[in-house]
Amino acid sequence: MPGGVVEPDAYHKFKQEFLFPHLLEQSFRADLRAIPWANDEGAFAAWCAGRTGYPVVDAAMRQLAETGWMPNRARMIVASFLTKDLLVDWRWGKHHFMQHLVDGDPAANNGGWQWTAGTGTDAAPYFRVFNPTLQGQKHDPARAFVRSWLPELAGVPDRFIHEPWKMPVEMQRAAGCIIGMDYPAPIVDHRWARQRALDAYRALHSEGGSSGETDFDQRVNLTRVLSPIAGGFLLDRISPAAPGILGVLLVVWLIPYIWRRILFVPDLECPAPRTQR
Repeated sequence: MPGGVVEPDAYHKFKQEFLFPHLLEQSFRADLRAIPWANDEGAFAAWCAGRTGYPVVDAAMRQLAETGWMPNRARMIVASFLTKDLLVDWRWGKHHFMQHLVDGDPAANNGGWQWTAGTGTDAAPYFRVFNPTLQGQKHDPARAFVRSWLPELAGVPDRFIHEPWKMPVEMQRAAGCIIGMDYPAPIVDHRWARQRALDAYRALHSEGGSSGETDFDQRVNLTRVLSPIAGGFLLDRISPAAPGILGVLLVVWLIPYIWRRILFVPDLECPAPRTQR
């Protein structure tokens, strides 16, 4: 999503027509304009350099630095990692992308980053946080993408390629890859980081509300129950006062969802020989 390289023309046009100038530096959703970003400059620098300790994130960021491009799935993975795992302001990532993407487009790039951060016009629910390890295992099952961009993991056995920090020390020595020396240990624990992000977003929705469960929380819980079927994309936006349209919206959304996510799930691309920019 971020960068918009493979977005349909209609969606790209929508972003251009509805992206008002002030939204280039401001969240569309007013209720999410005060997210307590951590904005750790060291963590951001590690993300930019492809040194986070999460192979699929690092491979994608190094590909961006060397070629000025990365696959669409990789863009979503690294954007989610920056905004949710590291809790770094989406605008930092947006500016970095625009400085490096050869296909960078202000409207599509802004829309993509706000989608990932949950702050945009049609954003993903705030509780959708990509697991970088599972994303690598699912979309780079042959490990070709990671191995192409992370030569320090060349000797790492396939079963550990997406989580090399789990290798026993003896195996690290045999693979010529000591975690923390030859390749960084994860800069953040995903499970902890995910909960931190959920707490930060939830706090904004709870401000001014009662101490009990809010309507928003009830819809979030409903979405979690139905997400295996509907992906949880539309339910977050459905008002409790309009349950009658639920069935129609699910049918309209479910057909392209099945096509994109079940019938056709492309793996991350492993490019041909690299070229220096």
